[in-house]
Amino acid sequence: MKKFSTFTLITGLIFIGVGIFFLFYPDNALKTVIKIAAILAIVKGIFDLLRFFRLNSQTGKKDYGLIFSGVLILVLGIILFFNTTIGTLITGILFAIWFFFESIGTLLTLRFFNQKSGFAYYLLLILTVFALIMSILMFALPFQAALSFTLITGLYFVFQGIVLAIISLKFKSWFTVK
Repeated sequence: MKKFSTFTLITGLIFIGVGIFFLFYPDNALKTVIKIAAILAIVKGIFDLLRFFRLNSQTGKKDYGLIFSGVLILVLGIILFFNTTIGTLITGILFAIWFFFESIGTLLTLRFFNQKSGFAYYLLLILTVFALIMSILMFALPFQAALSFTLITGLYFVFQGIVLAIISLKFKSWFTVK
């Protein structure tokens, strides 16, 4: 029986919704976008930490990718939420950091999949690598990243949301629980 992770699905759908919002309403205030992203980062960071402890207690395995990305994304979310002025000044770099750590965390988590083949697995791998490349481009071209912030951020959230939604639907059948 395939059981899915409701929280991961909800997080993925929120990411997709925020991504679509970024793509269709780029003229909205940057501080509002930063607040929304900060809340998502805080939720995602807490969720990664909870998943780390749940995986550890159920299997004894320590997925340091989850704790690594969880702590860094949580801290980044708190910084963005409480200091939007700093967020406004260095938005491109902050989101590049978030996207980089999130992509690395997802790549590290892929090693726990039972089934390392099939369309869904390769789609996750491709979207995650693409998100990683986007984060590196944001580091390399911060001025261009700032100019195209809503497009890049929107695309990232849509891709990451799809990844989270797929993971949530295949959660039990893909992960080893021994």
